[in-house]
Amino acid sequence: MNMIECLCMQTLRLTSDELRQFEALAAPIRSAWKTEEVAMEYIDSREKMSVRLWQLRVSSPDLQSIAVLAGKGLSLNDVVEKVTSIDLSSVSEHDVREILYALGPDVLGLIIKNILLSVPTSKDMEQVHAYATARALFFAPLTA
Repeated sequence: MNMIECLCMQTLRLTSDELRQFEALAAPIRSAWKTEEVAMEYIDSREKMSVRLWQLRVSSPDLQSIAVLAGKGLSLNDVVEKVTSIDLSSVSEHDVREILYALGPDVLGLIIKNILLSVPTSKDMEQVHAYATARALFFAPLTA
């Protein structure tokens, strides 16, 4: 790898379990990314998620419905399924930030895990990067 390729690589901030999953991926996918292990010490709960969902203000009807369902006790796996069924590229940046924060680190971690367990494409890895970056931005400072 030359200097330019190295400088252009993006860093995936993954937990130790996620790093193990990443290392099991095919070399061509792995070679495009740098990794950094993060310790997610923030302890989330359904109560904390409920408060974040209660504070949620989004204009997207799809995201509003996810917030309502998640607030009513939908399982985390079902929440992940609903979130990943929506094309977030068609949702405003504000709404994406809001829903990712409201869902919290546990849901974001499940999304990352599910993508890594599939046979991810380059586009899928961009999504892993986005979810992992959001998780680090929103929740890593709370662990300091």
